[in-house]
Amino acid sequence: MITKIVAYLAATLLMCCSYIACANIINNPSQHAGVNQQIITTDWSIAETLLMLNAPVVGIGDVVQYNNWVVMPNIPNNVIDLGLRAQPNMEALINANANTLINSSWFQKILPPELINDRYTLYAIDFYNNDGLSWQNTIEQTLKLGEITKREDQANALIANVEASIDKNGLRISEFKDRPIAMVQFIDSRHLRIYGNNSLYGVVLNKLHLHNAWQKPTNGWGFMQISLLDLANLPPNTLLIVIAPYPTNIAEKLNHNQIWLQLPFINHQNYRVIPAVWAFGALPSMQRFSDLLTDSLLNPKPYSWRK
Repeated sequence: MITKIVAYLAATLLMCCSYIACANIINNPSQHAGVNQQIITTDWSIAETLLMLNAPVVGIGDVVQYNNWVVMPNIPNNVIDLGLRAQPNMEALINANANTLINSSWFQKILPPELINDRYTLYAIDFYNNDGLSWQNTIEQTLKLGEITKREDQANALIANVEASIDKNGLRISEFKDRPIAMVQFIDSRHLRIYGNNSLYGVVLNKLHLHNAWQKPTNGWGFMQISLLDLANLPPNTLLIVIAPYPTNIAEKLNHNQIWLQLPFINHQNYRVIPAVWAFGALPSMQRFSDLLTDSLLNPKPYSWRK
């Protein structure tokens, strides 16, 4: 598990470094959008949105890891696993028999042009930009996907349903509005990613009218890597939200870590552990995080590092 998390952190950092280089994105809109489409994508934020729109998705990148990091919505069994998101299996791409490729600019850029340019109608959808993620851009990109797939009604319904759900959750947890909340993922027992206001978690926190404990700078993907000791600089009444996945032995190591044992988060009232939510997702992940966070605040579980 540690190897997997480190690998995905490395991939994420690579995306951060490569983003600016992708300014000249491949984007080839077609007048045939939505007609007899067979869609593939290696971008999970696009994948989760397409699935919620009930679009004709025939292939998604790295389905196995999608199930660990994104979880919901479920990928139908007939969808082909295209292999690694940044380096898809070329044979799988061909076997998917798709005619439309929808990806983020970064993923679109790294695919071999000789393989994709004449085979697919290409679209670029970017939920993240250089400033991170925002609610408004997420809405705009969702509407764009609805237009591309001729599912404008479904896109508008998804937007309305997610916003209504978050608003409802915000009312249910209004008693927590004055308590700082820090959202973290453990890389190992000494290092974490902490998420700022320009992350998916931060955007949802703002929509819930809650306060993000981390007000320092973050990178373009909305997080900052910190040490365990940095948690001591958070406001003293911070509620720590630990988001899966994490190393399988993390609880045991923390119980023997003298820094952790001196932090207020060893008190069960000061932290929660919630299942995986894709940190770089779109509306479906926003709703999942809103629901899981609300449940954890209203129904605190006993000490439990869950998958």
